[in-house]
Amino acid sequence: ECDVVTLEEFQQLLDLKQLNKNRYAAHRKRVALIILYCTGVRVSNLLKFKVFNIMELMKTGKTKIDIIKKGPKLQDIILSSLAKQIVKKNIKHFQAIVAQKTSNDPAFTGRNDFKRNVHQNVLKRELNHILEKLSIIINKHIRSHSFRATVITELMETQPLQTVAAFIGH
Repeated sequence: ECDVVTLEEFQQLLDLKQLNKNRYAAHRKRVALIILYCTGVRVSNLLKFKVFNIMELMKTGKTKIDIIKKGPKLQDIILSSLAKQIVKKNIKHFQAIVAQKTSNDPAFTGRNDFKRNVHQNVLKRELNHILEKLSIIINKHIRSHSFRATVITELMETQPLQTVAAFIGH
C-alpha cells in the first residue's frame, strides 16, 4: 500500500539534488515524476508519451495517449491549473527531454537512443529509488503508484463516482 502525496511533499521531492542535475537522466526522471503526480497515469502509460504529447502538454495543458487496455484506447490527459503551473515552472526540464527528437519519437528514452523508450523496469526502479529517499524524509511509504492514489483521492472529493471509475478504467 502507498500513501498519498501532498503538494508540499511533492515540492520536497522536486528539491532533491538527484532531480536538479543538468543531465538528461535527471531531466527525464523529473518530468516523469511531474506527469505522474499531475495526471495519475501508470508508469506503463507514461511510456506511451511521444514527443508531440509532451509538446501539447507544454502548450495547451492537454493531450491524448494510447493507453494499455483491452485493445487500443485513447485517454485524455488534462492538466489542472495547478498542474499547468508546475509544468510551466519546470519547462526547461520538459524542453530538455524533447530536444533533438522528432515529434513521433518516444518521450522517455535513453540519452543515446531517441527511437526507443527506456525500459519500464528501469524507469520504475529509477523513480522508486528517488521516492525511497522522499519516503525517509517525510516518513511515508511513497512509490510511483502513490501519485495515482493521490489523484484518485482528490477526484473522489470533488467528482461523482462514475467519473472517478471512468478515470481509473473501471
